Parts: sequence; C-alpha cells; structure tokens
Amino acid sequence: MNPTTSQAAVARPPASVEDHYDQHYYDQVLQRMLADDDYYQRKARCAERTYFGRFARPLGPVLEYGCGIGQNIARLPEAFGYDVSPAARHHCQRRGIPTLASPDQIPRGHFQYVLCRHVLEHLERPLDTVRELLAYLAPRGRLILVLPVERHAHVPLEPDLHRHLYQWNFRCLNNLVHAAGGVPLANRYEPMFGARTDRLLAPWLPRGSSVYYHLGRAAGRLLRQWELVVEAGNAER
Repeated sequence: MNPTTSQAAVARPPASVEDHYDQHYYDQVLQRMLADDDYYQRKARCAERTYFGRFARPLGPVLEYGCGIGQNIARLPEAFGYDVSPAARHHCQRRGIPTLASPDQIPRGHFQYVLCRHVLEHLERPLDTVRELLAYLAPRGRLILVLPVERHAHVPLEPDLHRHLYQWNFRCLNNLVHAAGGVPLANRYEPMFGARTDRLLAPWLPRGSSVYYHLGRAAGRLLRQWELVVEAGNAER
C-alpha cells in the first residue's frame, strides 16, 4: 500500500538541529525583528525588565542558552550567548553580543544567571540540558527557564516550522529541575506579545516607554498569550 502524502511527510528523516534553525528559519519567524532595529530594541527592553527586572544590579555574568538573535540579553553588559545555529550567532555578533559555538566553550560554575527561553521544547533530551545549565551557575546563581504555554485544537500531521517536541507545565518543569539535581525557587506566568501588538502601540508611544511595556503585557493577557517562568538554583551541599 502506498503511503498517503501526510504519512510520507511524517516519515521523512528530520534535518539536523543546525540545519533546521538556519537563516531561512529566522527569516520566517523573526522577520520583523531582523528588519526593524527599533522593534528589536523595544523587545530587548521588555526582555530585560521581564526576566531580570526583579534582581539587584549589577547582575554579574549572564548566559543565554539558545540565544537566537540575542534580543533577550542585548542590554545586559556582561552577557554571553550560546546557540547551535551559526545564523543566530552571526546576528548576535553583528550587535556586539559575545557568543559561544559549543557547550564545551561554556565555563562551569561561572554565571550568576543562566536564561533558557523557549528552548527546552525543541530539545530531544531536556533533562540532560537542565543538568548542564545548573552546572554553569556560580554559587547561589539562578537558572531562569521560560517555556511557551501552547494551546492547539486541530493540527496537521506534518511537522511544522518550529518543531516543538514537548509541551510543558509547572508540575513537569519542577520535577525536571529536581531530577537534574536542582531546586525550583519560583513559578510564575508572564504575558507576552509580538509584532502585531507592537504595530498598534509603537506609533503612539515614545521609545522605551513604560506605558508601551504595560499595555503590551495587558494585550498578552487579553489574548491569553502566556509563558511559564521557572527560577531554580543548585541544591545546597
């Protein structure tokens, strides 16, 4: 029996991670941020406030694991990014963000904060990754895991562009941290917003406005666009 088109598509061997998250992927997913520097800077300000705004300054060394094009750490003075994608590292380097090309290059026990945003859902072995992330922390350092809240009704059988392998909730993430040898410290939801909301707000608000930040978050709540944030550290020994 000949397979259907959908069956054949599912049966195709997937591209490697490096090959999948290439320039074409970023052109599709982050086209606006690549083309509009003002939008990139607005998202950088929002990321700094959302993920690091509650911590005392100076932050010290920060690592983003799976940094993409770097908007989450672009405003942090001691930030480094790691990403498996050469295209992502290239965009970071163009903006002066130091990047690392291999986990072997990441110093252990060094970083006060390790951010891993919208990454674990892509990885085949997330438990192994969280163990590594905890190992990068300095004493009393903090791991910040951020995952999307995903709601799906009817979906096609073929793989999609994002290639998420897992969906998460706080119970699973807390269990994951414990299994990796860490300790969950906080769970919270954060609203998120993207390019469509930005197009409505940006023409009316000054660059860097707190009103932009709060209205964007209000839009995220209204549209039920949420992400999970889990803060964790190493168990005291």
